[in-house]
Parts: sequence; structure tokens; C-alpha cells
Amino acid sequence: MAEMRDYKRRRQSYRAKNVHITKKSYTEIIRDVIDVHMEELTNKWHDEIHDEASSSVSSSSVRR
Repeated sequence: MAEMRDYKRRRQSYRAKNVHITKKSYTEIIRDVIDVHMEELTNKWHDEIHDEASSSVSSSSVRR
């Protein structure tokens, strides 16, 4: 009760303005952060594999 009263008294500038974050639990926010990081790491991993494959193909063609 007191928390809601204090929340209503605060100016909007002091409250969280991002509705998507304020409606999510801490676990949901952390899950989203981990998903974004995993996606970035996966992309980097695929890029590195692609670079290694292309460099091995070009080096094998040079040897011939």
C-alpha cells in the first residue's frame, strides 16, 4: 500500500519510463540480455568458421 502511494507521489521523470522493462521481472530481463549476447557470440563464431574455411581453401589452391 505504502509503496503504491509513494510511487504515485513521484514525478514521472524519476520513474522508469521504459514500459517494456518495468513490466518484466528481473529474470525475464536477464534472459533477454543472455539471448542477445548468445546471438552475438553465435554470429561471431560463424564468421570465424567462415573465415577459417575460406583461408584454408585459398591456401590449398596456392599450394597446387
